[in-house]
Amino acid sequence: MQIDVPHELSVEEAIRRLDTFFEELKGRQWPGGVGIADARTSWNGNRMEFSFYAGKGGFGIDIVGNVEVKENLVELRSELPALARIFIGEDRIRSTIARELERVLSP
Repeated sequence: MQIDVPHELSVEEAIRRLDTFFEELKGRQWPGGVGIADARTSWNGNRMEFSFYAGKGGFGIDIVGNVEVKENLVELRSELPALARIFIGEDRIRSTIARELERVLSP
């Protein structure tokens, strides 16, 4: 899955906001009652590697990917597990993440 979100922030401010956003993932409830656990990030310059567990009840999946912050664009890349694509749908996941990134990166 690939999501590109334009922004008007400095690269440093976009990185700061994304870092805060990923920290907040742990305490939020997502659509359908999905919870996030074990959220991890690692920055190398303007590129962040991330991973987290998304689950509900006894069912869950591990998500891994990366985010690259460019001058006017944030690029998110992740391979969604087949179960997520089947049960939730890639379009629904993509639109939810894009909406959240747009919110986080709004001036």
